[in-house]
Amino acid sequence: MSNTKQLKCPRCFSSDLVKFGKCPKTGKQKYRCKICKCQFIQGHLPLKRKNLSLNLGSCPKCGRRLHLRKRNKNTLQIRCSDRINCRYSFSYVYRDFKRFLEEAENEDFFKIPKYFKYPVSLVFKALKMYFIYKLSLRAIKRELSLVYPKAPSPTTILKWVRNLGYFFSLLSSNKFVEVKNPSKIWLVDDSVIRIRGRKFRLFVVLGYSERVVLAWYLSATKDKEAVKKVLMLALQFNKEKPSCIVSDFAQNIQEAVREVFKDNVLHIRVRLFKRGGCFSNNRLERFFSTIKERFKLRKQPKSFLSAKLQILIIIALYNLSPHNSIKEAPLRMIAQIKNIPHYVEGVIKCFV
Repeated sequence: MSNTKQLKCPRCFSSDLVKFGKCPKTGKQKYRCKICKCQFIQGHLPLKRKNLSLNLGSCPKCGRRLHLRKRNKNTLQIRCSDRINCRYSFSYVYRDFKRFLEEAENEDFFKIPKYFKYPVSLVFKALKMYFIYKLSLRAIKRELSLVYPKAPSPTTILKWVRNLGYFFSLLSSNKFVEVKNPSKIWLVDDSVIRIRGRKFRLFVVLGYSERVVLAWYLSATKDKEAVKKVLMLALQFNKEKPSCIVSDFAQNIQEAVREVFKDNVLHIRVRLFKRGGCFSNNRLERFFSTIKERFKLRKQPKSFLSAKLQILIIIALYNLSPHNSIKEAPLRMIAQIKNIPHYVEGVIKCFV
């Protein structure tokens, strides 16, 4: 006991210690501080906490260093290193995809082993069964249990699906996609997506001849501001104005096209499921039916973020998969993918 009083905590220099078992590797006595809960062995420094090398800035209250406490699905929990006096903490949510893409350019931001504790081959098999073969989560678990002794749970597979959306979100950045042959004819329309029974509008801009999705935007309202948003996103991705825009007779689309392009683009309005003639919106309506089939096969998304991730993955697979009519991936017809992180390229090769 006297030896315990002579010792001091290497973190807060307190002498209020208790014995805390023995180290399983070395067999030496461990001690624990009653104040800061630090565990250490006499003559050894305490184990370094994870992510101490990350430069997360200083605490706004005391000026001490901030460190990463926990990483959730889409949230970072950050707190002050002075846990005794300050205890300042906050959560950082990655709901802004533009900000996420800027930070995800660094290859050390996230990698496959950080999220996936199972073998990568098992993860890709599960995701292929979910997206390509359209099996349910429990059916995927049954199929994997025939090959692997310890199959993942349906909840774990669903987490992999959500994480895959972040990998494919990198392809929506112009920094990884270089457009060489811009699309000249755009199809613009919207469709209804239900999230927990509530109606949302999915606006999509599709290239007519290339059949590539240039931009999409999920909005709670059907107004001209939402149409202007999706047109600006398509213009930012395509980098050139189209020569013609085809849409239905919706008033909000007509006003948005006039405000964005100022009558410099030919706007053709056609009826729904029109047959014959030069242009029609049938290809875009067929794309909407593909999305609705995927949503009907699964349950309705429970949140706005979950719906955005599902739409993002569906559109990414649609742009990167070769089509029977054009016998090539739509995105590769107008652009070249380059300087993409190696782990994202590995994910794409497993699905395309």
